[in-house]
Amino acid sequence: AELAFLRSQINPHFLFNTLNNLYALTLSNSPKSPNIVMGLSEILRYMLYECNVEHVDLKKDVEVLESYILIEKIRYEDRLDLSFTKTGEINGYQIAPLLLLPLVENAFKHGVSEKVGEAWVNIDLSVKGNLLKFKVANSKAEKIDQTAAKHYGKIGLENVRKRLQIIYPKAHEIKIFDEEELFVAILEINLDKMIKL
Repeated sequence: AELAFLRSQINPHFLFNTLNNLYALTLSNSPKSPNIVMGLSEILRYMLYECNVEHVDLKKDVEVLESYILIEKIRYEDRLDLSFTKTGEINGYQIAPLLLLPLVENAFKHGVSEKVGEAWVNIDLSVKGNLLKFKVANSKAEKIDQTAAKHYGKIGLENVRKRLQIIYPKAHEIKIFDEEELFVAILEINLDKMIKL
């Protein structure tokens, strides 16, 4: 029951953040709005129709992650320096759905969107030996307003933490580094505990 509740929190949280992004673009009649609507539609289709299971293909989850990143790249254009590297073989594994997305969403919501001028996000996904490692680092605004600071990553990160404790007990580690100029989240999952196809 707790896992079902935690999973139900993901869609509204993600949808709220993405609709806020879209609203900002429609205010200026941005030609980018239709592409964002299409990208959002694809992600929501995945959330509604493919995530009602305990495990999904890791490859598919990463593809949805890339769709979300594309939406953000469209939104921020040249003021965003973004890198996403993947190493190792992600085919053949299954993972609990939408564990990775909140970490990336957090980087944009509480890093890029609050920073004036250029911002950066570095994402690294590696599969090596029996370990999946997912690292997300982002620049931070010089000053985060109190409302944002109060909720800095709280919903998304807490949700991920609780789901990991239920799904991968004693088979994961999540580390958070909240520094003055950057924020880093590192998630590691023991592949021996992930379902292999």
